[in-house]
Amino acid sequence: MLPEPERDGRMLDAAPSALLAYGPVALALVLFAGCLGVPLPVTMLLLAAGALVREGLFDATLISPLVLVAVVGDCTSYLMGRYGGRLFRKRLEGTPYWSRAEHALQR
Repeated sequence: MLPEPERDGRMLDAAPSALLAYGPVALALVLFAGCLGVPLPVTMLLLAAGALVREGLFDATLISPLVLVAVVGDCTSYLMGRYGGRLFRKRLEGTPYWSRAEHALQR
């Protein structure tokens, strides 16, 4: 469980402590989920991880695996759209939701 951010919105203060507490595995999971489209503060966490590397609190060899995680996440997201999109379309085509969406996109 991530530390509770302060109520005044200073999430940046909580990010480095969360990274130190949960490490690169948690960062990789958040990065992967962010690449899949889950709305997570990935950029902020990567900036915090960079600051921790600069301060010597995080190992710099962490960067290569994180790049790999990001690429795998992006490829997974692409494949979900490429192959899952057809199934999604078959399921929703002809419904009122699909018609409304088509009408909205044709404007």
